[in-house]
Amino acid sequence: MALAGGKRWLRFAGASGALFGVFGCGDAQLTAILTDPAPAASADQCAAGEGRGAGPLPPMGWNGWNTFGCGPDLDEAKFRATADALVQSGLRAAGYEYVNLDDCWQAGRAADGTIQVDPDRFPSGLAALGSYLHQNQLKFGIYSNVGDCVRPELTTPSSAGYESQDAASYASFGADYVKYNACGGTRGEVQSSFEAMRDALAQTGRPMLLSVVDAPFKPWHPEIGQLWRTHGEIEPTWEGIVATIDATTRLAAYAGQGGYNDSDMLWLGHEGLSETESRAYFSMWAALASPLLAGNDLTVMPEAVRVILTQPDLIAFNQDPLRLQAALVGTQGDVSVYAKPLAECGARAVVLLNRGDTSAMGSVTWAELGLNAGEAWVRNVWEGTKTLAADGLKPLLGPHEAVALRVVGSELPLPRGEVQLSDLTWTYATNGWGPVERDQEPGGTAEGDGGMLALDGREYAKGLGMNSPALVRYRLGKRCRELNADIGIDDATGDAGSVIFQVWADGDKLFDSGVVLGKDPARHITVDVTGRSELRLFVGEVEDFGQDHAAWADARLSCED
Repeated sequence: MALAGGKRWLRFAGASGALFGVFGCGDAQLTAILTDPAPAASADQCAAGEGRGAGPLPPMGWNGWNTFGCGPDLDEAKFRATADALVQSGLRAAGYEYVNLDDCWQAGRAADGTIQVDPDRFPSGLAALGSYLHQNQLKFGIYSNVGDCVRPELTTPSSAGYESQDAASYASFGADYVKYNACGGTRGEVQSSFEAMRDALAQTGRPMLLSVVDAPFKPWHPEIGQLWRTHGEIEPTWEGIVATIDATTRLAAYAGQGGYNDSDMLWLGHEGLSETESRAYFSMWAALASPLLAGNDLTVMPEAVRVILTQPDLIAFNQDPLRLQAALVGTQGDVSVYAKPLAECGARAVVLLNRGDTSAMGSVTWAELGLNAGEAWVRNVWEGTKTLAADGLKPLLGPHEAVALRVVGSELPLPRGEVQLSDLTWTYATNGWGPVERDQEPGGTAEGDGGMLALDGREYAKGLGMNSPALVRYRLGKRCRELNADIGIDDATGDAGSVIFQVWADGDKLFDSGVVLGKDPARHITVDVTGRSELRLFVGEVEDFGQDHAAWADARLSCED
């Protein structure tokens, strides 16, 4: 910054533990942050850690379907060159490790039923490809489908009835990831074939991620794989991106309890997307904890695409140990605000997305993030700036732009004594219908529009009202001993509804109700949470009947004073 003529001056100031140097010349001035602030929360507030989610982290890698489809250009030489490019471009160093071969590698079955590899495209066989990847510290992904999948180029053979045989073949190839597609399967065989493939992969003894491709989402998908598609194949348009975001957002509760919502492969580098849209696209996939699978030709990747794919802050959002998916926390016209806590005391990932075709103002407050009011450090991911902001931000977003932020503020006090959950501030909440309600059943889509919680004719003054799929998270700081609650489907639904109640903490499932129907009596639960850093209350779907008004009535914690 060039300073105008005049007397030069220097002042120092302090705020929230930060030291500022204000350099001036005449009426012009430049403020520099000389030291970071001391932690806003006490050591006791942060010492116990933040916990973690369950299962593996979202996979990162490459899949060639978006670029090559079923065509012959993706042969053995191109596949090896792609693996080399992934390493040489810095993608492997950034966390991308899977190199996935999609459909059309097959050449029918042998007389004994063994799946055959196309000898013209892959003359060395797939075991050789798997070995090549492993030698380069990469992992190998393979594709299969339930039924005979008809493509313009060929029909790829069904795995239904051959699940054990095919799983053994994939293990012999050195596969680390299996994408299993419902393509060609009949309604009656799809779920049973997915279950059979899951079991067959486990029986091989080789760890392999199972990717479920059977959109739209069905409640049994999380029981099958570690990732499941939320939407049909994404189109490389802004409208296609937004539609997929909305489909994935509705299912946020399922992420982090052993698996992830799969928003599909990335179209970064496609000519139909601007750089602004591409940044927004990647920002959202990262925040949504979706698998990050590049779909472009890595051997001719533009530098601008490489920079987006390797953005370190966004990759950290995606690979955060809490494994949570950013939830929708606010909407202002065309601007949607998504946020989630991170595995650092006081840290939050925030993305403001302008869906519209004109510039728009967005806003987010620290209260919406479950943080104390006051000052917080804010890092703008794409601009690379770091500022101190009080109580929130109101950025101006251009058309189709995303502002991605890492916010570090002060956590609210940990629970003490005997305390109702509805009297605490959660750090994360997502609900399948309207907001999670305090001391009410869910009612409609507006906050506070529900009736009094009631189970078996008994009304409750305190508790949480949720509608599947739903998830609420609290920080415990290893201070609490026990959770007590009466659970069931609220009387407001009559005998309708069907849900599953679960309690999770630090990656462990502590309680599972099994299927609860609207006609079932209420059940009292006591769950030991001793030594736990966090608590998650989850409500899952069974069938999408609606009226899944799940009540955690008189839900209370017993903690240290």
